[in-house]
Amino acid sequence: MEKTTLIFVRHGETEWNVQGKWQGHLDSPLTEKGLKQTFAMGQRFRNIHCDQLYSSDLSRAYQTAKPISEVTGQHIITSPDLREKNLGIFEGLTNETMKLRYPEEYEQFHKFNPDFAVPGSESIQEFYDRSVATIRNLAEKHLHQTTVMVTHGGFLANLFRFIFNLPIEIPRRFAIPNTSLNTISYSAGFWRMESWGDVAHLEGLSSPV
Repeated sequence: MEKTTLIFVRHGETEWNVQGKWQGHLDSPLTEKGLKQTFAMGQRFRNIHCDQLYSSDLSRAYQTAKPISEVTGQHIITSPDLREKNLGIFEGLTNETMKLRYPEEYEQFHKFNPDFAVPGSESIQEFYDRSVATIRNLAEKHLHQTTVMVTHGGFLANLFRFIFNLPIEIPRRFAIPNTSLNTISYSAGFWRMESWGDVAHLEGLSSPV
C-alpha cells in the first residue's frame, strides 16, 4: 500500500541558540557552525527523493531550506503555519531575563498549563493545534508523495507528541538536534515514526546537537 512520507528538518544552529535566548517569531542569524550544518544537510538530499519543499517563513528556517532546494531543484514554499511557537513578551530573552522582568508570567509559563499564554503569545494548546493541523493538511494535500518541511524545535516537539499520543502539558525530554531529519509516514489512516533525530550527515562536525 502506498504511503505518504513527511520529512521534517530543524533549522541550523543560530546565535540565539548559543546564547540561550528564546526566539519564537523573532529571528537570529545562523552561526558559522549552523551554516556548515545546513550545507552538510543539503548534501544529504542527494540521496533522498523530494516531491515538494516547504519552509517556515522565518529566515533561520528559510536559510536552512536553501541547500535542499539547490540539491533537489525544488522551489521553497514558505508557510507561517510551520513557524515556532509565538512567545510574545518572552521573545529574545534568556530564562534569567524572563524571570527578572516578568516573574509572575515566568512562574506560570513553567507550570506548563496548556491554556496559559503570556501577553502576545500562543498557548501550548493553540500551538499544538496549529502544528497538528499543519501536519494533517500537508499529508492530505500531498498523498503518496514525499514532502520535506524545514521548521523549528517547538513544532517538532509537537510532532513527536502527536505521533506517540503524549500529553502536551509535560516538559520535553527528547532531543531535537539542529538540522536533524525527522521522518513520519501516513498510510491507511495510521501514522508511523520512521526516524527521529537523524544527524548522520553531521559526522565530523563538532558537537552536532
